[in-house]
Amino acid sequence: MNIKPGKPLKSKDRKLLVALGLFLFALFSLLIAQFYRIQIIEGDKWIKEANRQHILVVNEPFKRGTFYSNTSIKKGNPETPQKFTSDIQKFHLYIDPESIPVKHRAPMAKFLLNVLDLTAM
Repeated sequence: MNIKPGKPLKSKDRKLLVALGLFLFALFSLLIAQFYRIQIIEGDKWIKEANRQHILVVNEPFKRGTFYSNTSIKKGNPETPQKFTSDIQKFHLYIDPESIPVKHRAPMAKFLLNVLDLTAM
């Protein structure tokens, strides 16, 4: 495909671009269809699956401190100091080893030892 500015496209190049466009459109259509199937059609199934997982909320104290605005710098600023930082909730994902079937624990441990370059204690 040799496309130069100012020159019209050849019939072969035009067909190739149309085919590429249709192929990409078909892929995006499949992606949207999969999202629809998972979120709308099978939504209740996946909500139940998510609710079966263990949830543990941990409050972690901030290590950075709190920063307030300096209200005396400029006239027209709010009289009360404004916070520059805000609290953002953070989530951790843990594996519950008790929920893993016993027959799968040894192969999983071996795989993780190999992948993470860990040594057995």
